[in-house]
Amino acid sequence: MRKQLFPLAVWLPLLMLVIGGAVPAFAQCVDNDADGYGSPGDPDCAAGPEEDCDDDNDQVNPGMTEVCDGVDNDCDGATLPTEVDDDGDGDLACLDCDDGNPMLNLDDVDADGYDTCHDDCDDADPAVFPGAEEVCDGIDNDCNEETDEAADADGDGVSLCDGDCDDTDAAVFPGALEICDGLDNDCDPATDEEIDGDGDGETVCDGDCDDTDDGVNTAGTEVCNGVDDNCEGSIDEGFDADADGYVDGSDADCADAYDAADLDCDDGDAAVNPGVDEVCEDEIDNNCDGLVDADDTEACANALPVADAGYDQQSRYLAGPVTLRFDGSGSADPEGTDLIYQWEIAEQPEGGIEFAKLVTSTASPYAFLVVQVADMGTAPWDFSLSLTVVEDAGSGNASEPDIVRAHVFIDDPAMAPSRCDASASGKASPISLMLLIGGMALLALRRR
Repeated sequence: MRKQLFPLAVWLPLLMLVIGGAVPAFAQCVDNDADGYGSPGDPDCAAGPEEDCDDDNDQVNPGMTEVCDGVDNDCDGATLPTEVDDDGDGDLACLDCDDGNPMLNLDDVDADGYDTCHDDCDDADPAVFPGAEEVCDGIDNDCNEETDEAADADGDGVSLCDGDCDDTDAAVFPGALEICDGLDNDCDPATDEEIDGDGDGETVCDGDCDDTDDGVNTAGTEVCNGVDDNCEGSIDEGFDADADGYVDGSDADCADAYDAADLDCDDGDAAVNPGVDEVCEDEIDNNCDGLVDADDTEACANALPVADAGYDQQSRYLAGPVTLRFDGSGSADPEGTDLIYQWEIAEQPEGGIEFAKLVTSTASPYAFLVVQVADMGTAPWDFSLSLTVVEDAGSGNASEPDIVRAHVFIDDPAMAPSRCDASASGKASPISLMLLIGGMALLALRRR
């Protein structure tokens, strides 16, 4: 039979007494959550004698800081003042975005990653939350307080909600021109390039440039109507023979289809069309307004003629009459009308002159000033002549007078050289004066 041993608790103290030592005290701290605090409190516990009010939770003990979790974290017998749920939505006031409104809380009912405290405008629909893609369903999918505001992603002016069947392609939208690209360009929703819309036997892909008009196709006949009837890429070709950009106004179809401002009254002359200026005195209706030359009073307003009396003249006086010649042939009329020449002595010396005669003809541009001096001591002698030209067409249009000077001297000339081109000296005999006057008369008769 085995001998029964003494329990350790009996013989270990006896052994200690035999060897003269003290019996050790056993630790009494009970710390189930190993946070340094015991329950009940015990000075032998590592963190101190305070009692751990929840010895199964190492986040609850007298050394913790109170946080918003509905728990007495620091074991002081109280929680934070905001650790209440006034609206009964299950969220503490210190966490709830609005503890007076149970509809606003932290519960993500539809598990879309957003709750009502974080702007989910429908927490029962996982397809509705801030940032969701807006679709055309009558719902504010992205919670921006707007419904079906789908943007026009391709910039063609039509959004998905407005009927764009491909909002990534700007060439695709309701009403777009159907082209041969294998796409439903006009969202109708057929691929229309396989349909002959106007029943003329050609589709768009066959080359019909207007599949809404059965008179327009590649077999069409071009007529003057402002339309590319034969789909060759140009309009009314063959009806602008002079290539001046204006169609033939004599063609009845052109006259019906175009305004008068686009009709050429002479399609054989590129210099005649509504876009050019009227050329006066050419007997042509250049601008196709139905008026020719002077009849076109707006384009051919009768401009005044311009007088040009020529250069100043000077002559040395010797012993008898001196003659100075003036040339008004530089005068002109803008319309080319013949002119009547009217010369006059505008100014002459007050004394010392026996006579000063002006020999002229209204049909001639030339004038001759004949001067006879009475008193040589009054030299020099200065004259001013005036030339006015008038249209010889009965219009009465006259120029402004042009002034030219004559200077007669004995010694050195004093004439400013600006308009002076020649000087004359000597005396004119009676025979020379008669020849001069006769020549001018003959010239006048020839011009008549």
